[in-house]
Amino acid sequence: MAKQTSSTRSRYVQIRSRAWRRMVITVSAFLVVIIGLVSCKSLMPESDSSLDLSSSPGSGEFAGKIGVEASIEFVDRAKLLRQFERIGGGSFVPTDENGYPLTDAQTVIFDDRPIPAWAPPIDDPSEYQPDASGTYKLLFNGQATIGTIDGENINITNQNYDANTNTTIADVTLASNTPALMILTFTNTKRTPTHESNTGITNLKLIRPGYASDTTQLFTDRLLSAYQPFSFIRFMGVTNTNYDAGFYGDPGHHIIEWNERSLPSDASQQGFTGFREGKKGLAWEYLILLANTLNKDVWINIPVSASGVSPEDTNSYVYQLASLFKNGNEFTGNVGLKPELNIYLEHSNEVWNYSFSQYIWNKLAAEDEVAQGRSTLNNDGVTDPEVWARRRHAKRLYEVAKIFETVYGSGSLGEKIRPVYAHWTIFPEQYIETLTWMNNTYGTPGDYFWGLAQTHYFNDNLSGEQDAVQDVLRAMRTDSEGGNEITLRLHAIAQILACIIWRMKPVLTMGVATRPTLIIRLPPIVNRA
Repeated sequence: MAKQTSSTRSRYVQIRSRAWRRMVITVSAFLVVIIGLVSCKSLMPESDSSLDLSSSPGSGEFAGKIGVEASIEFVDRAKLLRQFERIGGGSFVPTDENGYPLTDAQTVIFDDRPIPAWAPPIDDPSEYQPDASGTYKLLFNGQATIGTIDGENINITNQNYDANTNTTIADVTLASNTPALMILTFTNTKRTPTHESNTGITNLKLIRPGYASDTTQLFTDRLLSAYQPFSFIRFMGVTNTNYDAGFYGDPGHHIIEWNERSLPSDASQQGFTGFREGKKGLAWEYLILLANTLNKDVWINIPVSASGVSPEDTNSYVYQLASLFKNGNEFTGNVGLKPELNIYLEHSNEVWNYSFSQYIWNKLAAEDEVAQGRSTLNNDGVTDPEVWARRRHAKRLYEVAKIFETVYGSGSLGEKIRPVYAHWTIFPEQYIETLTWMNNTYGTPGDYFWGLAQTHYFNDNLSGEQDAVQDVLRAMRTDSEGGNEITLRLHAIAQILACIIWRMKPVLTMGVATRPTLIIRLPPIVNRA
């Protein structure tokens, strides 16, 4: 591997530092809409030239599918607990291979308080607090003295230990009109009857009020009900696609292998620091089970550092992921995603975004590939590493698509398997350049890319702090219409590809520390008369 220059990394660190300093604490409620889904089967020009954008954008009626960015709510609240810490906090405790503590420990089971409840004041005149009160059923293997950081709000009763099953149960009641926060401590722990004290516990569960302690239901009723109107679910956030990928080229390359991924047997479905390299978020098995329960299509984001370049590497992360979605495993009952459901594929998320580690990981990987020689990224003599990076992002989606096609079989690509190419909306010429290169290097993009993604941001900056709601909405509409020129250019690209996916993202910034984020994806039905 070619050694990466320190200047490349230092420039990125400076850029990323500035970007993060500009950021405010945000919370996002993502809504994703796809309307008028069309396949990407029309041909691009096969000549070695840029796309001809002289024709006018297509037009048509909007109709089709609506989807949503995933949020997960388990019946067992412990499935999203935070990493176990020493009593009193400050550092993480040693754990077993599943993430359960090997010593006495404490953990945040849940914290549903509004941002930033821990750093008031909250910019909310109504001082809204979600209601998480009620009596929860606590279960775990082993013995422990159960405590809490906030004894006034949480009451622990009916604790009992069954030596035959090595199981402790207890009722944990969160009082009404109190913050939606639960931190539990486990002291005097004994993992099994024969273990010494201070050896931890395993298989921790906290079942929500209203569900039986022995329930096998994974997802809450209200979550399943909330998803019913939608046709597909995008899992970018819950799988933690924007994880810190590190620097490509460091020891281990920070490449994630399949055996390093998140597992359904993990103590938590959140990422853990210093745990397996690929434990970043929700295990893929839960995505399959949720989609099958709801009968919804899935939109999955492939980790930027996941292994797997060609279908021949059947042990790679990408190949095994495709196999899991097709065939399932023991945890899913050896059932994959239902055959009638579709899979939208995206390479990472916003790989162009300087504030995300996937940007620099992808760029360094592109530089290394070119340095190794015989790379397609510079097959036309281009010397700009930024161009190499943009090409690698598209090429990576192509590689992932071909692996999934191999696993699912001939005819699946563009039908069941739907790769979506996403780039920076404000640079439509870069879409053109990259897709032209893909066309000249790998053939017609419509044969392997199902669609394009566009981000269309607009905000309320043109409104005043005391404006009425309707005035704020008018200001947002005016700002949105200011981006029409770029939208029309991407429409022209869409007319050639016969597909585009809009992503509209209003950002509310004025007078609030939180910024609800809405994403809408609207592809037009293209006139190809």
